[in-house]
Amino acid sequence: MPWCADCAPDPLPVVGGCPTCAAPAIDGVRPDPVACPLRDVVEATVAAHDYRGVVATAVRTAKLAGRTAAYPGLAAQLVEAVQARHWPRPDVVTGVPVPAARRRRRGFDHADLLARGVAAGLGVPRRGLLLADPRAVDRGATGRSSGPVAAMHPRRPAPPGVLLVDDVVTTGATVRAAAAGLRAGGAATVWVAAVARAGGHGGGDGSGPIRPPG
Repeated sequence: MPWCADCAPDPLPVVGGCPTCAAPAIDGVRPDPVACPLRDVVEATVAAHDYRGVVATAVRTAKLAGRTAAYPGLAAQLVEAVQARHWPRPDVVTGVPVPAARRRRRGFDHADLLARGVAAGLGVPRRGLLLADPRAVDRGATGRSSGPVAAMHPRRPAPPGVLLVDDVVTTGATVRAAAAGLRAGGAATVWVAAVARAGGHGGGDGSGPIRPPG
């Protein structure tokens, strides 16, 4: 598990979300699917958790502090979430690519680590299908909603069905760029699996009470 036994009851599910991007319901009102930013590039999205509390702590610690030991547990949770949806079996699993400079700085590619675990759990190949534009810069949720994000270019041809993996979906802008790159590379159907979903169709910072990891 990516968190201790004391924290295990804390993760929150995404309730009543948009089937395309997994944006959660707000005050019991489901998001309008017509307003979904991924509706023309993604078939469906599953998010294992709401991005709050212990989940936010685990994801941030794993990615920013290099606690890579958390990724097998997070990947296992993603496998369970995908299998519960009974989607068609993907031909391949791939991660949202990390720009090379950021990968060098952190020493690893978090989405690729997740993708490898998910691929192993589902029994399908893992392939690096995309390259992130080297001019990419880090932006917060506000920046993503108000300006362009890095383009994702096909690294090699994509098979018809691709499962795209990332840790968090916030505005959907990065996932949209990745899904568009996969479709440009030949994918006919793109499903998305994320550890957590933050915000709604209008984005959001995914903030919530943060509990130190146990």
